[in-house]
Amino acid sequence: MKSEFELPDEDLLLRDASPEFYFHLSDGRVLRNVNDLLQALKSMSEHVYHHHVNAHRNDFSTWIRDIFGDYNVAHKALSAKGRHELISILEKELIRENLEKSNEESKIRIKIKNALSRAQMKGREALGKQGIVKRILARSMPSEPTDKLAEERAVLAQLKELEQAMSAKLSQAGKQEQEMHTAIARVTKLEERLHRKMEEVSGQQNSIFTKEFVQGLIVGAVIVGLLGIVLRI
Repeated sequence: MKSEFELPDEDLLLRDASPEFYFHLSDGRVLRNVNDLLQALKSMSEHVYHHHVNAHRNDFSTWIRDIFGDYNVAHKALSAKGRHELISILEKELIRENLEKSNEESKIRIKIKNALSRAQMKGREALGKQGIVKRILARSMPSEPTDKLAEERAVLAQLKELEQAMSAKLSQAGKQEQEMHTAIARVTKLEERLHRKMEEVSGQQNSIFTKEFVQGLIVGAVIVGLLGIVLRI
């Protein structure tokens, strides 16, 4: 419950009451808000007025206090001396409320306008900073075509290295093949010399070099020559 010393909320008198709290006059009319009460009072008969406002009760003051929570206006309505004074009180209070609302709405509109202006300025500043960042990045980072060109150059370099390695392998293999041919030629010459020796030895009957001994020397020399070639490879 609110006390009489609490400050009323803004625009209390300008609101509509909930349907269950509408004011039902004795003449059958239904009031939704304080402005409806004001208009009804202007055309209200004294009989209806005194039905709701008399020595025992003040239904209008109670409705303003309990439903709209404006204790200040409710107290003024309770102190009003007659219908016309109550009309004057409500007119002044509604005018004041409307003015305050209008001023408050103006303040809100100004605040919104200022907030939008600040937001636009910040937005422009942010866009400007973003543009600067993009320019810096564009200068410091290579573009997409440059990246592709670098990749192509790297692939070409790898291919060139592979070609050089293959050329070296082929050159080494050629040298090994040449060395093998040279070794075979040497073995062939050695074999020919041994054959001649064997023929000379065969002509000497008392020689200590028999045919089998010479053949063994030839086979041994061939084996030694082949082992040398294999070890070099």
